[in-house]
Amino acid sequence: MANQTKGNILDKIRKIFAFQDLTSGRPFKVILLFALPILLSNLLGSSIGLINSLVLKTTVGTTSVVAMNQTNSINSLLFQLGFGASSGFAIIGSQRYGAKDEEGLKKAFNISIFLCVILAILISTAGFIFLDPLLDFLNVDAAFYDRSKIYLIMLLSGFILTLLNNLVGNYLRALGNSSFPLLVSFGGAVLNILFVYLLTAQNLANLDTLGCGIANILMNLISILCNYLYLVKKHKFLRFSLSSLKGDKKTYLDLLKLGLPLGFQWSILFIGSFVQNSQINIYGPDASSAMTCYSQFESYLTIVFSVLASALLTYVGQNYGAKKYKRVRKGILECSALAFVFYLILLVVGFSSAKYVPYIFLNAEDVNDKIVYYTSSYLYVLTPSLILQGILMISRSSLQGINKPLIPFISGVGELAARILVSLFVPYLIDNNYQITHSNASFLGLCFSNTSAWLVSFLLMGTATIVTIILNKKFKYDEVVDINNCQEKKEENI
Repeated sequence: MANQTKGNILDKIRKIFAFQDLTSGRPFKVILLFALPILLSNLLGSSIGLINSLVLKTTVGTTSVVAMNQTNSINSLLFQLGFGASSGFAIIGSQRYGAKDEEGLKKAFNISIFLCVILAILISTAGFIFLDPLLDFLNVDAAFYDRSKIYLIMLLSGFILTLLNNLVGNYLRALGNSSFPLLVSFGGAVLNILFVYLLTAQNLANLDTLGCGIANILMNLISILCNYLYLVKKHKFLRFSLSSLKGDKKTYLDLLKLGLPLGFQWSILFIGSFVQNSQINIYGPDASSAMTCYSQFESYLTIVFSVLASALLTYVGQNYGAKKYKRVRKGILECSALAFVFYLILLVVGFSSAKYVPYIFLNAEDVNDKIVYYTSSYLYVLTPSLILQGILMISRSSLQGINKPLIPFISGVGELAARILVSLFVPYLIDNNYQITHSNASFLGLCFSNTSAWLVSFLLMGTATIVTIILNKKFKYDEVVDINNCQEKKEENI
């Protein structure tokens, strides 16, 4: 009896970590169950930044916390090209997995690794060359400059590991396994706490932001080993081989045609954020500290939408590869309904928490009225527009999943333009001396940059999704079912 119980428990554990076929089952249920481990994984991933902040707050103080977070917009500007490309590469993998094409999947995965290595080297090199100009353009305060630079140098040094870890995680999810990346994220978060403390505590290594950078490299190295070994253990045919890199121009073209536009699109989105953050830093150290608080809190508010979009991307890719077009359409509609339900919850959380957010990320003695004003003003403007962010993320995943990367790219350009125009000109229209006066009204105008960008992207991508998928006759039936029906009718006529 005990052995039987133990066997049942092991079977349940194996089922949790099994690779899921998302081409069957109720779309609402399939997407939600697949999204749950991604949500927990992303929360753990996001918690790494929070953990670094909390540990540094106790070991070396608030200045290092702000210095690290000053690098976020530069990280995004440089690294999102690679992350977006790896996401696009995994879409090809999900489509070939849905089509049951093992040989095609093997080539796609192996070539994706090769392309990511090349991208990581190019991006890191560019980052080292333009590091000082980027920090200067961002208007990083002298109090944070050196620590920010050291942290960035470490992130650039380990980016090849970060990108490969991102790629393998994307492929695990593309093949329907969102649970194992969750387990690895949990282990990585625990190790990161340990590494950061050991490397930054004043009575130990006392390496400040350098220690956080080293901890990041170590965590990514361990994570990629775990994810890769698990993937090739379950799918032995995916093991890396140089022979898979030769003689398949079609796979190279498929990966580049989908991966590069997504990479450039993601980079374009964060160019706007880079300009926006440089304008915020003009308001001085208090605004920089506030940005540290509300940007991290925003990432937690919007994480549910990014998780739904990530789960939908795999769902759409697998079903599109399996030619279950009607199922693609139904999944998008049900996922959109889920997003609206979560939006109602986020409204309550965002408005009720706005004034207290600085105390989460900063020491209480470092919080003042200016920081509270900057943080709460931004969140009061942002929170009502979160539904725009949710729907545009869902639309983006839907279009990417059916190999339509051009529309999200154009939408990204529109989002970039809106964010930059609002950041540069609205504060000036409110107070043409805002760079000197640092008036509250001009800062409030700057807070509308994200909302404006999301609105433009929502209008472009939402409309494109409705026309391309929701109203498209192709997505009102499954090709497989239609073929079977035709065969049945032919047999009846005979």
